[in-house]
Amino acid sequence: NAQTPDGTPTVGGDRDKHGCIGSAGYQWSELRGECIRLFEAGIRLDPKAKDLNQTTSAFIVFKSMDADAKVELFLPGEKAVVLPKVGKGDAGTWKNKKYVLKQFL
Repeated sequence: NAQTPDGTPTVGGDRDKHGCIGSAGYQWSELRGECIRLFEAGIRLDPKAKDLNQTTSAFIVFKSMDADAKVELFLPGEKAVVLPKVGKGDAGTWKNKKYVLKQFL
C-alpha cells in the first residue's frame, strides 16, 4: 500500500496488480477485462438456503447485456470463475466442472 512521507496511507493507494482500487469497491473482471464494482455491474444472487450466511451475496457479470456466451461468477471468499454457456438445447444455463448456473423465469 502506498503511503505519504509521514507514513499515513494514501487514499486509493491499495491498487491490485490490475490497477483496481479495492477500498473503492473495485475488483478485476476477467470476462470484461476491466475493474468493476459488483454492486454496479453485476446481478446479485441472494442465498436461499437458511443455513447459508444471509448477509453475503454472490454476483454474476455478463460481458455486456447482449453478450451472454459466458458469465463470470463471483462467490464470497472464492476467486471469480468464468462459466461458458451450454448449447442451444439447454438455453439459460452456464457451467463448468464445479458450478452450474441456471436461469429461471
